[in-house]
Amino acid sequence: RWALGVAIAIAIAIAIAEHFPSGSVDNQPVASPDIAAAALDLAGLPIDEKADGVSVLGWLHKPGTAARHENKFWRMSGGKMALRSGNWKIVRPKQNASIELYHLLSDPSDNRNLVSQHPGKFQELTEQFHAMNAQMQDPIRLPR
Repeated sequence: RWALGVAIAIAIAIAIAEHFPSGSVDNQPVASPDIAAAALDLAGLPIDEKADGVSVLGWLHKPGTAARHENKFWRMSGGKMALRSGNWKIVRPKQNASIELYHLLSDPSDNRNLVSQHPGKFQELTEQFHAMNAQMQDPIRLPR
């Protein structure tokens, strides 16, 4: 399976004893920019409002509070892309491939493409992806 699907499902552990009780668990999705924002937050430095990251400290102090990002959006070389919204995810594994739809709670391994069973959800997420993609600069192409 495409590595991006795995990256979405990898758990992280944060050990900051003075901030969180031992054994605390939160199921919010986190991306590397969120960890960078948390490092700035811990250092007492400002987090740029234009930055993609959201410090995880806020939601870890108050479990169950919503993160600023309702959606997580990825674009990678070769036309790979994904958008996660709640428990749903759309994925395009490579340029010109069909976009696939998965429900992360019922199918965490991305084995059942649900496009035909949930056309409304597919349309909603595809429109969100195109809107977010239109706001982004073209991906940087590194020489091989």
